[in-house]
Amino acid sequence: MAEAKDKTIEEQRHEALTAEITAKKKEIKERKAEEIKEGFLNPLGEGTSYAEFQKAVADSKKSIAEYCKGKLEKATIEWIENEIKQIKE
Repeated sequence: MAEAKDKTIEEQRHEALTAEITAKKKEIKERKAEEIKEGFLNPLGEGTSYAEFQKAVADSKKSIAEYCKGKLEKATIEWIENEIKQIKE
């Protein structure tokens, strides 16, 4: 690996951004794992896909409304249900 002084500004920026993105991905992965462990994967959490959310709901053997009750507002739950219904169509 070249010394920092031997690298172009673009190479230095690329390395810095790559490190930042890698750290963020790790943070998101750890957050999702912790949420799943605690029994509620936030569908609005950064980096959470509908597929991941649907799997968490299916694994819980609850409806979306039951899964989200007490965690999200009723209007938000209804919006998520409608979004997933449209995706499935």
